[in-house]
Amino acid sequence: MYFLLGRVKAQIFHPPLSFKGFILFKISEPVNGSATLKCPVNKNRAVEFVYFQKGDFFVNGHHSENHITGKWNNTKMDKNFTFYMYNLERSQSGHYKCIIMYKNDKDPVIHEYNLTVTVPYSKPSFTKECNKRNDIRSCQVTCMAQDGYPSQKIWIVLVQSGNDNNGMVTSRNDSVFNLTTKLFSSTVTVEFNCSNTEVEFVCSVGGVVSETISICEPVFCFQSSFRNYVTEIFLAFFFWNRLGIFLHELYSQKTG
Repeated sequence: MYFLLGRVKAQIFHPPLSFKGFILFKISEPVNGSATLKCPVNKNRAVEFVYFQKGDFFVNGHHSENHITGKWNNTKMDKNFTFYMYNLERSQSGHYKCIIMYKNDKDPVIHEYNLTVTVPYSKPSFTKECNKRNDIRSCQVTCMAQDGYPSQKIWIVLVQSGNDNNGMVTSRNDSVFNLTTKLFSSTVTVEFNCSNTEVEFVCSVGGVVSETISICEPVFCFQSSFRNYVTEIFLAFFFWNRLGIFLHELYSQKTG
């Protein structure tokens, strides 16, 4: 397959069965950021051309004898055949190839790269609901983070827990892809057994952390407190009553 680039006819390569081995490099950079893809060219050999492709689409390159046009605007290649990308767009995630053709060689040397352009998720928000069944108290918390890429799980990071097993009973992660924005929303739902004491944790996704979430706080026992309150009133009444009787008797003795 061929396409015309200015004054040079450049070739789009599909790796032949006999092509020289490649190494897959995995790169992850944020949207609007930059990426550097180093193409390991042997400086002791004469190079005919070096092309960077995304799939079958030409991105940037160098030819030893001809000028090449049609390069992506947000890319450049230096004299050491290092490829730079700027102002990354999420759509530029994908599979890239550096194709090196040395003079007098039959097949090219191909190095492959997998570029992931990440989009940070929103700060996780949360809802919580607590209930009591059969004298066992539990709390369910759902954390949600939106508009991120790629799909990532939300992690529960404990800050404080009085339970040896953290009190976590169940956990469920879900990720939903938005066909319009091409971004993901991620949720996690966890349930805690509140049999021991308070639990504090945060929800984290891609380095973005929620506010500290507190659940299973000690429950104020109204019945016990009311009983203590009545007891204190009775004791106070008894004390003042006895004091009144004592003062009355003392006064009677003095006036009698």
